[in-house]
Order: sequence, then C-alpha cells, then structure tokens
Amino acid sequence: MRSIAAILLFILSAISLQLHAQSSNEKRLALIIGNAEYQNANKLLNPVNDARSMKKALTGLGFEVMQYENLTQREMKQVIDEFGRKLEAYDVGLFYFAGHGIQANGNNYLIPVETNLTNEQQIEYDCVRADRVLGLMEYAKSKVNIVILDACRNNPFKRSWSRSAQGEGLAFMNAPSGSLIAYATAPGKTASDGSGSNGLYTEALLKNLFTPDLTILQVFQNVRKSVVDQSARQQIPWESTSLIGDFYFNKTQAGANEQEPKKKLVAKETSDVTTTSTSSINSRAIWKSDEKTWHLLDNKVQIASRTKYSYADDDLLAYDPETGTSYLLPGYTHLTDNVFRPAEILSERDQYFWRSKDLSFYVYDKGTSISTEIVHSKSDDDLLVYHPLTNATLLLERYYQLQDNKLRPARIISQSDNIFWKSKDNKYLFFIKGEQVASTTSSAAVNNDLLVYHEKNGSSYILKNFYNLQDDQLRSAMLISDHKDVFWSAFNNKFHLYVKGKDVSSQVTNKWSGSDLEVNYGNNTYLLKDFASRQDRQLREAIIMESAGKVEWKAENNLFYVKDNNKEIQLQTVYAMAGNDLLVYHPEKQKTYLLENYSHLQDNQWRNARLLSSSSESVFWMSEDNVYWLYVQGKQVAQETTSIAEGRNLLITHTTTGSKYRLKNFYDLQDKQIRPAEVISFNASPITKTDNTKSTDNYGPYTRKGNVTWRSKDNLYWLYVNGEQIAKRTRSVFIDSDLFVYDPTDNLSYLLESYKERQDDQVRSATIYDTSDQTWWRANDGGYYIYVKGELITTATNVQSYWADSDLIVYHKPSGITYRLEDYNTNKDNQLRPAFKVVD
Repeated sequence: MRSIAAILLFILSAISLQLHAQSSNEKRLALIIGNAEYQNANKLLNPVNDARSMKKALTGLGFEVMQYENLTQREMKQVIDEFGRKLEAYDVGLFYFAGHGIQANGNNYLIPVETNLTNEQQIEYDCVRADRVLGLMEYAKSKVNIVILDACRNNPFKRSWSRSAQGEGLAFMNAPSGSLIAYATAPGKTASDGSGSNGLYTEALLKNLFTPDLTILQVFQNVRKSVVDQSARQQIPWESTSLIGDFYFNKTQAGANEQEPKKKLVAKETSDVTTTSTSSINSRAIWKSDEKTWHLLDNKVQIASRTKYSYADDDLLAYDPETGTSYLLPGYTHLTDNVFRPAEILSERDQYFWRSKDLSFYVYDKGTSISTEIVHSKSDDDLLVYHPLTNATLLLERYYQLQDNKLRPARIISQSDNIFWKSKDNKYLFFIKGEQVASTTSSAAVNNDLLVYHEKNGSSYILKNFYNLQDDQLRSAMLISDHKDVFWSAFNNKFHLYVKGKDVSSQVTNKWSGSDLEVNYGNNTYLLKDFASRQDRQLREAIIMESAGKVEWKAENNLFYVKDNNKEIQLQTVYAMAGNDLLVYHPEKQKTYLLENYSHLQDNQWRNARLLSSSSESVFWMSEDNVYWLYVQGKQVAQETTSIAEGRNLLITHTTTGSKYRLKNFYDLQDKQIRPAEVISFNASPITKTDNTKSTDNYGPYTRKGNVTWRSKDNLYWLYVNGEQIAKRTRSVFIDSDLFVYDPTDNLSYLLESYKERQDDQVRSATIYDTSDQTWWRANDGGYYIYVKGELITTATNVQSYWADSDLIVYHKPSGITYRLEDYNTNKDNQLRPAFKVVD
C-alpha cells in the first residue's frame, strides 16, 4: 500500500478509535502472525508489513492485539494457545496469518519459519494445523470469531518432493457456528504476495476495514471486488461463514445497536474450595484447572484473577502484583481434571525469570513473556539481556550450560545507564543496552583508564582502572560526554589530545595563548583552557575554536541556539522536528545540520551538531510503518507530496515545486532514521524579495503557494484548502487592505491580498504562511505590529521594547512572552516576517 494511503489509514484509525469508544463496549481480541523470514524456503516480501499494518488498523478498531513476527512451530503453538485461553474473556476473536500455508489430506497447515519439509508426511509434525485456532475459538464461546488467512502462496517445498500434496493453496474449511473464515483466494488456488509494501489481499482489506457501518460480509465483498479487479480475475478471495446476526468492524454511534454484556474472566474467584478438597495437600499455594477455568490459592485466598501469567512450555508462570510473588503451575496445559495440586512458589522478590533449551531462551517480567522485546549479547558463558520498556539490563548466568528449560531468576545488573564493559589480556567487550558494540568503538589509554568513543552515537566513555582490572568481570562504564569527542590531559607541561577515541598528540602543532594552549590538528583548532595550571592528568573537554565543520547547539524549554564557529545563526535558519531530533537548514550557507536527541537534551549544554549536507539540494527523509517524512531545505513537506512505488523504492513528487525524489529501499528502511533522498529533479522555491514591493510570485522559507484559494463578497470570505471550505473554523485580522487568516486545525496562516478591494466573488490564490508558532510581525514608519495565530496582540500600552544590536526585543505584558524582531530597522517595509519567541 502506498505511503499516502498509510497516512490516511492512520488518520482514520484515530477517528475510528474514538467512534468505538463512544459506540461499543464489546471486548475484542486479535492474534496476528506474519511469517516472512523462512529459513529453508523462499522468503516473502510482505507478511511482516501486513502484520504490522493489521495491528495498527485493528487497534484503531477497538481490538486488543497480540502481534508476532517470524515464529517457529513451538512459538506459534504457544501464542495460539495463549490467544485461545485469553479469548474466553472476550466477545470477539480475530486470527490473522500472513505467510506460507499448505494443505494435506484435506487439512490446512500454517508453515513456521524454521520448517524444512522434504516430503508430505512431515507436514503434520512440522507445521501448525489451522483448525487448532478454530477449535480454541469454538471452545472459548466468544460470540463472533473471525479467521483471516493470507497464506495461500505456492507450496515452497514442492520441488524437493517426489510427489506433491493433494492441491495448491488451502483447502475449504467449514466455519463453526458464529464464525467467518476468510481466504486470500479461492480454495485450491494461490494468492499474490504483492509488489508494494502489503500483499494484494491485505492491502484491499486495510482500505475497507474503516468504512463505517458496513457489515463484515459487505467489507469482504468490497475486498473481493478490489482484488478481482486488480488481479485481472486471477485471484478471487473467498469466505466461509456461519455468523449469527451482523458484525461491524466500524460501527458509528449513529448506527449503534444494543450493548452486549461482557464475558467473565477466565481466571476467576471461586467458592468451591473446601477443607475436604485441599486438606490433604501440604502446600501453602495450590491450583487446579478444568477445560475452561483455572484457580490459584495462596493460604486459601483465591488470587488467580489478579495475577499476570504466561505459558512456560507446559507449565504456567503466574505473578501476583499485590505481594510480588511468582508461582509455577507444573503441567498446566494437560492437567485439566479440576483437581487441586501444589503450586511452586518460585520467589517473593524476583521480578524477572528465564529458561532456555537448545539455545532458545524465554524471559519473563512479572509473569509476562518479554522474549520478543529484548536485545541480547553473549558474555562468555552468560547472556546479557536488555529490556527497553523497563530500561533494565539482566544477566542470565551460566546460560550456555543451563539448557534444561527450568525457570530461574534473572539477575538485574542495571536499571539506569545500562553500559558495561569487561576485559582480559587488554582486550575489551563493550555493551550498550544489551548490544555488544566493541567493534564500532575507538579507544586510547588515559593513565590507567581507557577512553572509549562509540562511533554510532558519538558518545565518549571512561573504563576506570582498565589496565588493572583484566579479570573478565562485568563493570559499569562511565559516560563522560554525549556528542563531545575531543578531550585532553596534561602533566609536566606535556599533553595528550584525544579526538574520537584516538590519541593524536603526535600529529599536532601548538602555541601559547596566555595560560591557555592552542592546538592545531588537521583543519581544526582547539583550546586547552588554563593549560598551565591544570597539570594533574585529569581528562577534560577541549574547546573547539575554529573548524570547517564546527557547529554547536544547545536547547532549553524548547528554545534552541546554534553557533557556527562561535557566531549564533539560529535566527537565520529553517527547522523541523525529525523524530526526537531537530533538522536545521541554513539558507545562506546552504548547510543542513541535525541536532540529535533534541527533544531529550533540554539542559542548556553546548553540543556538536551533525553536518548532514553542504548543498542547496538538501533533501532528507525518514520512515516508520510505511509512513514517510520528507525534509526539503529544513521544511517537512510530506503533506505536499504524492508517491508511487518503484519496486522496493518510493518515487516522490513535490507538488508545490514539481521536484522529484527517490527514497531508495524505502520498504526495507522503516527504522525512523534520517537519510538523504536521491534528487531526480530539484526546483528550489524563489527567494523573498528584499525591496519594499509585494509579490505573489516570490516565496521565502516561510511562505509558499499551494492548493489554497479564496473568494469574497459583501465582506464575507470563503477559503478553500485542497477543495475543502474551511472559513468557518478560521479567525482573521486586517493588515491594511489585506486579510490575514489563521486556521487552528492545520496551524497555518493565509494572506488574502487586496481583500478590501476584491469583493467581487472571484476565486483567487492565497499565500500560505508557515511556522510552528504562527507568530508574525511587520513594521513601517508608524511602528511595529505582532500577530499571534491570527490576532494582533500589540497596543501602545501592553508592550515594552529595547534594542539588541540590530534587533528589537519586545516584551508582551499580558502573556509574559518576549519576542525578537530580527533586523528591525532594515525591515520597515510592511512585510510579514516570523517573530521569534525568546522567553516563555
């Protein structure tokens, strides 16, 4: 599916989620599996993207979603069983699978990623029966059950068989009462994996799920029509249904029916515990389970309904958040005879547990499996594990020896910095949040310590007492600077200069400057401040004096400052947020910088900026979940573009300027990292005029033309943005004969030029004014005017002003906000310009 469709889907998801919150209280649960990385068969392009897109869509439609990718047979069975157990507490169940599927002996099988089928007889033992899900759904007695199988690709193992299975694609399955089974194509036929970011069938499904007030049968009818049309009738989706009554994915408030009662929890309170049934069991904690419910008692108090729990192979691990106690229910999956048995109390203090067999490991946090969420690295015989959601680093001790599948506590070694090192024979391992990164570091000796520079994140660390601690033990590393990479130390008037983790002292020249020392290395000059009095071998940051790439920044309260070789330039830049970073373009220097981790580094400390480009053709992009952001000369312009897939690339057209760009490997690079776009054709926006004349044909970094028009009659105006009439939601203010209009929904302003003279009901183009604060100023010989979001805020009595070089600083008394009017004396031309907020 194209990126613009993904953006639309996101918007519709938010709208639909609100509608469901208003119109329905039915509980919905979905299990989504996308298998693409097959180890012994052809890999598939789209199942993982399909699974992620379906998760986003179903979450927006009120489902609680369990989503997994690239599962083995054991993992598939575990998550399906977990889904079936949880479903007993829900009204609607949905199972979606994208990947390879196969039929044999009239049964359908879903193929795990590690499967290697050399003959048909292996299918039953190495794959997962599709009706395993149907059986659990039927047993859960949820009112509506939906199975969607986009798993009808060709048999990937057929060539290696002496004879093939009885048919291509999947076999027909009867839908149990209250259920619907949807196939990507007709029984016995095969389906397309698609050439875009989603499979052909799933793409059509995503486009139809949010259509309001359609029954499920109408939704799949629309899907069938779309797929048939796009495949030239080569692929015909199919459904088998025995639904009783109508089901709506997106039921609006206007069409809402009666509310359905909620189902009870599977793990529930019980009153059938008697002295007779438990007196013979010499255990503080006991449990039992039948085919539908399970019970856990501690000192005869029923606690099952308040626990969090996960399968641990055939057992159940349960955690009681009220007491911090973890329990093991041995043989849970097959002991369903409703007889009480002892439960094992694993711990009353440990939060994390782990088990491993055949080097496959499972980690649990307070009873919940987190195995798919962690980052891990080998540390000799141990395994180092990092869990991003809790910011904890764990050590699975003797991991490679203890492959017996037993649950053990994991040792917490950090819940803060999560940076570790160990060394032997002066060779070190370096771990940052569970990842072993020593190969991407540079290092240099600093007395008995080791200075380590990590190339990927630009941070510097100290391994204290490194040369004396060669015992192969894990220790915490000390972060000494985030994005600083030049340090020095001195003793007896001899110095060491460290640049990006390397000692470059032998490659420098230097000269005295009072008590300081100026050091030249390459094209850069560094200042060793108070060098003469700091002969104590301590490591200190060097000050960059001159550098071809020396740009520094700092931020506080979301006000940022940028210095290029010690001269502030932020007021001359264009900027936009890029995830947690800030992308900054300097039009005069034609340079683009990245202020990395801007959102989190609001500590008013100077840091080095990263130079991204030294060209006016400054175009960058990033993407996540197939939604892209595009930055052209510092402005985020994705909303002004159209896109089309080109294999795994994406071709972008900037409708405002006609420029064309290529996002290489777009569908594979969904990691929200900034990258340069390939420029096919670049048409820059003309620069704003510097004389005193107005022109609708010249636009600077804050103004542009777009698909915005207006008309007016009898001093009433109509404003159209992309064909939508938005005047009713705007507010406006006169600027001489013009009208300045602000739209709070899109946070944009528009100038309707010569408004007072143009009351002839003719359609004209408006100029778009765009900054994040929507704060503007103009000045003439009569004084200055400041406009905030469509309102004039300056009067003779509510402002105070003073000079700062050539700028005018204006304090607005009612709001307590101070603004900078840049180059005030030379800009008294009555033109609108951004007013920069100084103090809030």
